[in-house]
Amino acid sequence: MEIKSLLLLVSLLAYSFILLDGVSGTVRPSRSLLGGWKPIVDVDDPFIHEIAEYAVSQHNKEAKTKLVPNELIQGETQSAGGGTSYRLIIAAKEGSAIKKYEAVVLEKGGTPSSLTSFRQI
Repeated sequence: MEIKSLLLLVSLLAYSFILLDGVSGTVRPSRSLLGGWKPIVDVDDPFIHEIAEYAVSQHNKEAKTKLVPNELIQGETQSAGGGTSYRLIIAAKEGSAIKKYEAVVLEKGGTPSSLTSFRQI
């Protein structure tokens, strides 16, 4: 087998392993992008709950709603220029109905500083 054919075969094998790894849906920390979203392991942390409550409170002020936080379902963090962004999935009561929302909050200096987005999912 000539060298070009061998190199082509090795390249195709390497590419297929990359594709198969992507299809499996596994995420390996060593391959995560710098600054990418990382799961919050302990969503019961009081500070994470403070951020969730801040998100609902700010949304209520901005949208003139009366949502009441019910449950913090999951969250992710991302480093963001001098602070940390938190993307949280929050269940909140609207009247008697419970709906899920995705909130993104920027935290700087240990306190929530701004609600970046808040949407029903």
